[in-house]
Order: sequence, then C-alpha cells, then structure tokens
Amino acid sequence: MRIALAKALMQNPDVLLLDEPTNYLDLEARGWLEQFLLAYKGAFLLVSHDRYFLDATIREVYELFNGGLKRYPGNFTHYEEVRAVELKTLVAAYEQQQQEIRKLEDFIRRFGFKATKAAQAQERQKQLDKIVRIEIPESLKKIHFSFPPAPHAGRLVLRLQGVSKSYDGVRAVIDGLDLTLENGQRLVVAGRNGAGKSTLLRIIAGADAGFSGAVVPGEGVRTGYFSQDSAETICGAQSVLDYVESCAPLELIPKVRDMLGAFLFRGDDVFKSLDVLSGGEKSRIALLKLLLSPCNLLVLDEPTNHLDMHSKDVLLDALTDFGGTVVFVSHDRGFIEALATRVLELSPGRFREFPGGYRYYQERLAAEQQGASAVPERRAAAEPEAAPSASRLSWEESKRLQAERRKLEREVQRLEAEIAAAEERKRLLEQRLAEPDVYSNGEKARQVQSEVAAAAALLDGLSEEWEAAMERLS
Repeated sequence: MRIALAKALMQNPDVLLLDEPTNYLDLEARGWLEQFLLAYKGAFLLVSHDRYFLDATIREVYELFNGGLKRYPGNFTHYEEVRAVELKTLVAAYEQQQQEIRKLEDFIRRFGFKATKAAQAQERQKQLDKIVRIEIPESLKKIHFSFPPAPHAGRLVLRLQGVSKSYDGVRAVIDGLDLTLENGQRLVVAGRNGAGKSTLLRIIAGADAGFSGAVVPGEGVRTGYFSQDSAETICGAQSVLDYVESCAPLELIPKVRDMLGAFLFRGDDVFKSLDVLSGGEKSRIALLKLLLSPCNLLVLDEPTNHLDMHSKDVLLDALTDFGGTVVFVSHDRGFIEALATRVLELSPGRFREFPGGYRYYQERLAAEQQGASAVPERRAAAEPEAAPSASRLSWEESKRLQAERRKLEREVQRLEAEIAAAEERKRLLEQRLAEPDVYSNGEKARQVQSEVAAAAALLDGLSEEWEAAMERLS
C-alpha cells in the first residue's frame, strides 16, 4: 500500500484522488505526506478518518449525506462546528416530526377498525404516507458504554527489566529496555515503522516468549491484548449478534446492539455469519470482544484501524473512563493526544521516556531541533544539559510562534464565519429574484440585482482574505 501511494505521488498528476492515504503510515510518514500535500501545486480530493491529518491538509469539506453533497469552506474542525449547529436544527425538526408520526400512528391503531372512524383513520394514513421522513446521521445517536469494572490491582502493574529482542540473532530491535507501569497510566509507544513497537506490545501481553530479560506482572494483573492478528480467531457459522452476546457480561447484553452500531455493525449487519465477514469487520469484532472482557491492563496495537470517526470517539470515551492501565500503539495523532498520559519512544536498540502527553513529547522534540536539551537515551550516555539561557530563548520563541499561530487561527475562523454568512445572504437574494413581485417589478429587480452584486463582491473579498490567512497559517 505504501508503494502504491508513492507511485501515485511520483506521477505528479493534475488531480490526486486519495482514499484513506494515511493507512499503513507511521506518524513521521504522515507528517511528510501533510507537508507534501500543502506544497502540492495540483488539486487533491481525499477521504480520511484522521481528524488531525484533515485539519493539517484541507481547505474545504464536502459532506455526502442522504444522497446530497454539500460544501463547507474551511478546515475539518470548522466543518464540525458549523455542522453541529445545522444538526441541532435537524434534530429539533426530526423530534417534532417523530411526535407527529406517533400521533398519526396512534390514531390509526386505535380507530382503524372502527366503522365510525374508518374514514378519518384512512385520511390519517394518507397524511402519514405523504410525510417525507427526516433522517439523522448515526453519529447523532449518542452511544456510550463503559468497560466491565477493572479487577483490583496494586499500584505496580508491570515491570520490564533488561528486556532485549533480536531477529536472526543479529539485529537488535529492543536492547536492555527497563520500564515500570503503574496503575491508571495510559502509555503510548511511539517510533518509526520497524522500531519494535508491535514486538514490545507482544512481549508485554505475553504473546512473545523469544526475548531475554524479565517481565514481572504486578499483583492481580489481568491482561487483555488486541492486535491485527486477533481477527484470525473470529470464525464460524454463528451470527455477529449471537457471538458478541455470548462474550458479553450479563449486565451489558442489553447494550450489545448499540455497541455493535458504534463499531459499524448496523441494521441487518448484526445477523451476518462470522465466516462471511471481511478482515476489517473481524478486526472490529475482536476489538469489541476484548473491551467486553474484565481486565485491568489493556494492550492495544492499532485499535483505531477500520474504525470511522464516530467509532473512534466511542472507543476513546470508553478508554478515557477505563479504570485500569492502557499500553497502546496508534498512528492517529488526534487519538493519541486525547488518550496518552505518558510516551515511550523506541528507535532501533534505544528508548526514551517522556512523563507527559503526546503534545508535550512533540514540544520536546521541537525544542531539541532548536538546540534545547534533549531527553537522554537510556542506552546511551546522557548528553550535557544546554545552557539555561539557550533553553529559555527557545522556549520563549516557541511560545511567541504559538501565540502568532493562535491569532491566525482565530482570524481564519472569523473569516470562515463571515464567508458562510455572505454565502447565505447571496443565496437568499438570488432566491428573491425569482419571486413574482420582484421579477415583475423592474425597479425592485434592479435593486435586488445590485444587492446580489454587492454580496458577490463582499464574498470575493472575504475569500481572498481567507486564502491569504491560510497561506500564512500553512
């Protein structure tokens, strides 16, 4: 897949069509692709479920909903804000319509078979048949679930002592790694593809015994492990619904249908046989099965693969509320930033720990590139601390740049709101031109046409300001 993506980029086409281009890319490769697209001279249209990547690369969103396509200028965050307001209105109309439908259905049910009311019931049925049903997105159907209570464990969950792993007896992927995990921590393992992230997770989960050193679990630790290979265990003639219900604790069985919906099994999908599921569908079932099992240490290797944004949000909420410890690998930066409380960076034969979230980790890397002191690698001699004045200078410069960026982001948001308002005004004015009392009256028509031209000029000016602000922001 990475070769296919590279081939498409190297053709230098006028238009790039990218369907989930960040799949199978690590964070460094995603960052490179972001910069490539920002500098790209042609046009590109992409589908992605990675919020951070979308915010970094796009300037407009097209939403496909109920067979229609609608354009939203701005980045993905702005689209979500504008769409939230629209959906609030849509939900209100949906609830009002549902109330009307319930009244009609109730009348038909009560009086449909009474001779004295049959005509009225038929009239209500005609009204019901004429209603154009309002549909709302699945993402509005709020689904939240909690893990089964985590079994009690002590403060110390896991200790790795001098863990080393080599392939072919030559290439050391992990070399002398020491790590202590405490209850409640959410550790993300970061590093390039091939740095040993998945290998480390297999060792922690007890799925790989071919290493030297010691892995010492704490008292009462129960581990749950998810990897992309977990899908291989999902098979048989059993339906998806029956299988998941058989895995769920008794108290969660009433919520199984909702949870399956959150993991993209909706409608008749829940009655599919396990044997006919695709690899991605089986992977989602394996993840859901794990989340339903009582444990206090979750080891998750790329849990957001094959999930859409709504499903990621449901999973993130559940993991954030989870009472145990989480060790995970992910290439979804937004997911990492929202979940991780600690970072372990792996590179071949080396490792470094950062006792903060992923943003702090990124700030430290940026500071290192500017010459500030680095976090010492645990398998190398500690580098001398940079002079306080240099560190202070880089910190102040970083804060200044961040403040300027926030100011530009606020300016972009203001312009996007004004553009949306100007587009709406222009649309309403154009509608007025089609009204009989306007097009039949020459003076009124000229006045409205003048207002349309003014609105178009304002829109052009705002668009130019927005493009200039986006250029400075990028």
